[in-house]
Amino acid sequence: MIEEKLIRLVNLARAEPMRPARAIVMELLHDARTGSIDLRDIGRPDFKDEDKLALSAALIEHIAAQAQQDPPGWTQDVGAVTAPVYLVKFGLPKMKALYEAESPEPLRRRHFYAPSGYLVPA
Repeated sequence: MIEEKLIRLVNLARAEPMRPARAIVMELLHDARTGSIDLRDIGRPDFKDEDKLALSAALIEHIAAQAQQDPPGWTQDVGAVTAPVYLVKFGLPKMKALYEAESPEPLRRRHFYAPSGYLVPA
């Protein structure tokens, strides 16, 4: 069930509006913070697309950091995408630079870029 939420989150992560993806993140965060789930128990999603696998690892690490939990071990074995991916549209070139500078570390490490509060309120 938790893996299904992660798969839905990955599929929604670039969608506009972000409310459905944020709702999944908030649910996972709540469950992790209350001890209902241990994020380390989330299994590796069966994505054939390596970019989706990288995004799933980045997102679950981002959620784990916010929940003050360790991420699942499989995330360590997942690399970065080959080309930068901007998860939120930007209108001005300076926004691109801002996303690159402020993107949460788990996303940035895998070349995904978004505003600092992406999906998880600061």
